[in-house]
Amino acid sequence: MMATMAETIISFATARTAVIFLFLLRFSYPFQAEWPFRKFTKCYSNHNCKSTQSHRRKDVFKSSSGALVTSPLCFSLKSISPRDEIPNTERLSEKDKKNHLKEASLAYLAKIIQRKLDELRPRNSRNFHIPNSNETEEVDNSNINLISNYASSNFTDIAKVIVKGRFLDTTCTKKGENILEELFWKAPSPFLLLHEQQILLELNSINQISILQNAICTMQYLLIMGMQLGVSGGSNSKHLSHLEPIAKNNPRNTDWIDPWCSNHVQQLKYERDTTGGMELLAHLLRKRTPQGAFDLLVDLGVWEKHEDLSLLRSGFPTRFTEEEESMATDSIQNNTNEDIDTLLGLRQDLRHLKVYTIDSESTSEIDDGISLERLTHSDGSTTDRLWIHIADVDRWAPRHSEIIKIAQRRSTSLYLPTGPIPMFPNCLSSGCMSLRAGHDNCALSLGVELLPDGSIDTSSIVLSPSLIRVQYRLSYNEVDEMLEEGVGFNEEWELGAMLFAAKQRKSYRCQNGSTEGIISAQIPSYNAIVEYCDHEEDKIAIDIKINNGYNTGVNMTTGAASSSMTLDQYVPFVSQSQLIVTEMMILAGEAIGKWAISNGQVKAAIAEPIPLELPFRSQAAPEFRTRLTETKTLNLLQQKNAGGGYCAAWFLRRFLRAARVSSEPSAHKGMGLDCYVQWTSPIRRYSDLQVHAAIKQRLRYIKVQELIESGAQIPSAITSTDIGASIEKCRGKVGMILSPINFNEGSSGFARASRVVSRSSHQYWLFEHVRRRVKNQKHGQRQLSFDCTVLGCVDETRNQYA
Repeated sequence: MMATMAETIISFATARTAVIFLFLLRFSYPFQAEWPFRKFTKCYSNHNCKSTQSHRRKDVFKSSSGALVTSPLCFSLKSISPRDEIPNTERLSEKDKKNHLKEASLAYLAKIIQRKLDELRPRNSRNFHIPNSNETEEVDNSNINLISNYASSNFTDIAKVIVKGRFLDTTCTKKGENILEELFWKAPSPFLLLHEQQILLELNSINQISILQNAICTMQYLLIMGMQLGVSGGSNSKHLSHLEPIAKNNPRNTDWIDPWCSNHVQQLKYERDTTGGMELLAHLLRKRTPQGAFDLLVDLGVWEKHEDLSLLRSGFPTRFTEEEESMATDSIQNNTNEDIDTLLGLRQDLRHLKVYTIDSESTSEIDDGISLERLTHSDGSTTDRLWIHIADVDRWAPRHSEIIKIAQRRSTSLYLPTGPIPMFPNCLSSGCMSLRAGHDNCALSLGVELLPDGSIDTSSIVLSPSLIRVQYRLSYNEVDEMLEEGVGFNEEWELGAMLFAAKQRKSYRCQNGSTEGIISAQIPSYNAIVEYCDHEEDKIAIDIKINNGYNTGVNMTTGAASSSMTLDQYVPFVSQSQLIVTEMMILAGEAIGKWAISNGQVKAAIAEPIPLELPFRSQAAPEFRTRLTETKTLNLLQQKNAGGGYCAAWFLRRFLRAARVSSEPSAHKGMGLDCYVQWTSPIRRYSDLQVHAAIKQRLRYIKVQELIESGAQIPSAITSTDIGASIEKCRGKVGMILSPINFNEGSSGFARASRVVSRSSHQYWLFEHVRRRVKNQKHGQRQLSFDCTVLGCVDETRNQYA
């Protein structure tokens, strides 16, 4: 308020009066002032200053604690005539103030970018020069040094706070984010840089912080512009619908100078606004195109040559913040001794079972394990109980915790050729949540027995939180070798028994109408794997792996595959280990649905039994009867075995209907199941974690009801959130209304975006792999060619394609 009052009085007085007033203000200000000059006057604009070498600075004060602070006033060391009138800067319009701020921000950002580029250039090619204080006429050098030292120390600390986290999710690496932040906090203050450029500012309406903030916003525009490289279409996209609520809740001005908010990057990603980026590129005399923005960011070292722009455009979080990492570490320490399921006596000790985890070699998030228990009955007969153990993520990320909000924000783990981006921080997803070999792990275990035809014996379903110990951490290749060499049928006979059950289940599903029974040859897919390699181009090695449908095709051993049989030389056969894992997970999805229908209901004192609501996935049967002409074409493609069967598989897709998710159980004809619930990947999918929470709430609620009926005491640590009901009503033995889990919670848009990002990323590296193959072709070699199959071929002789 003191500064504002001073500015008002100054605007109506002469320069001499202003000096007297400020002298009085010197003794009335609450801090002890250390004036860095003897002569001081206000510097306003070019038409009021007699010298082009005017210097603008803020007043420097020292508080009682010795900390330097600034006032919003700015003075020059160059005196002006007392007869010069001082303009009233309060009369500036808002538009003029914005223009001043825009010009100052662009000039400042362009200056620090140029400084950074010159630092990165070889020393003999640098042409950037900053004039020193000796080159300025009539300047008090002692005062300049005092102000410079203040600006370099105090401004750096302020800039670090302001810029921190402002470039989150704008680069694929932490290194790039650090470079962006250092670009601002390592630079001189706007006062010094703009002063050396002889740019005079109306500092009554602008200050250094505003310049810095808008320079950061302008850099964000540049990043958004670079992300649009290779993109065509309108400003909005259905793949960015998950960012729409952020844009609507934080409306921006039409001008590119924006309010200072933490969601600015997400807003720009949704709107694809590049206005500020084009202004900056024009200021730097660079091409005002996405390619120009991309090249500049690569030159600065912010982005790599192969930056994943589809990932950055999507808005998907590229890494965890320091707060989230700290929160994850604290949750491990806080939850070590407190387990609600153990307190209620629900967690069973299943460490006597031999548990296998089968996954790829690079997988660190192991969320499922399988085992087989041979039961001996009173009559001497034996049956096999299949166990599917799913990581109990809810144990470490309960409903009331802050950790679950981290997963809710991301919705899914993202798997890219360059590596995974997990849904939880690594200390959780690859640590206590994962089913690690040689450790005691918390799981949600499902036991089930099969009938002779491969269907589920509903009465045999067992479901409980458990404590397991993984004996074997195996890869798909290792299990295939064990089965081929006979180890899986002797020493590890459980693997052979599970393979038999998997074949039994697949046969049952095909007979029940599964699409795998209609088309045996499914279209293969590919995975691009990118790894660091010092001797490869750009120090990046690219490997392309072809995968057959994981639950289709013919299972063969390595020996049979290497025989003289007529085989597709590019497509590997489905491994037996993949068949085991896939069928066990499908079995778990059907069994949990059947359990929810038959055993998931609870009794209420007054109302009807309350069913357990789960997100049942269903799919109607293919519509062949209403599309007879196309059905004939499909039969013809199958008879001709066009494209090795792949053309028929492609043509079949037009008959398939969209899958639905509903709380009402319904058949999934595409998989040949009576019902199906997806819940086997809670570390990777937030929707699966939601199912876990609903199941465990119901199990706890049933247990609490049993404690009430037996007159036992309910543990004091149990909360309403743990059982999905009111504890007070439960203790009073009053029928209650359960609060169901909201399965629409979480960002489903991120889940959709993750599929688009994954597909785009794999395509990029596939094309890069082909480009390198063509580039590295030696002179004189036969022209490089690639085999392909036209999947849309209906009848090649008639030029019919679809």
